[in-house]
Amino acid sequence: MKRSRQLGFELAILLLATTSFASQLAILCNGFSVRYERCTAVGGVTRLYTGSGYVDIPTAEIDHFELDTPPTARKLAVLLHRLWVSGEVYEPLRNRNQRAMPAAA
Repeated sequence: MKRSRQLGFELAILLLATTSFASQLAILCNGFSVRYERCTAVGGVTRLYTGSGYVDIPTAEIDHFELDTPPTARKLAVLLHRLWVSGEVYEPLRNRNQRAMPAAA
């Protein structure tokens, strides 16, 4: 029962981490990318709304759109998967009380 509760907790954290950062990427034809929260197409221009304003880009210059996964969510997903597969218990501060070992003379 304890293992299933821990697994449920890990999955809940994973889902919250991946959905709380709902930004997307517009990949341009020249290889650059623009992170945006929402977009609207007006004529031949696509307006990408970023966190601090908006950017107008010609629609022909946008190659495709992708979902953006932030590095912290990716790292959390890898950590939770490793713990789930190995069965280890996560101890975030396991080395906190250990003192530095003196160097051998």
